[in-house]
Amino acid sequence: SLRTFAGTVDYQTSFVVTTADVAAARVLDLGRVNGVSEAWLNGRSLGARWYGDHHYPVSDVLQSGENTLRVRVATLVWNGVAEPDAPRESAGLPGPVVLRSGTPH
Repeated sequence: SLRTFAGTVDYQTSFVVTTADVAAARVLDLGRVNGVSEAWLNGRSLGARWYGDHHYPVSDVLQSGENTLRVRVATLVWNGVAEPDAPRESAGLPGPVVLRSGTPH
């Protein structure tokens, strides 16, 4: 009955940040997320978001040099329980994923 439910997917990437960028960056903005997100930066949990903006504070975790980001997205069960002719929801993390200044909300 849930054969079209996609479940979870993990995304992982490494990126290099300059000292100036570390001083300016305050928020990891995942952009568009189709589902529930959970994020880790350099092995530390940033939390989870299940609705609204998927923004995470990073000022205490982001470091100069190489950083590793992992994001888990769990799709919603809607695709698995919708009527057969109902449109399906996109799943995953189309983004764009960016670091920015400001405060998370």
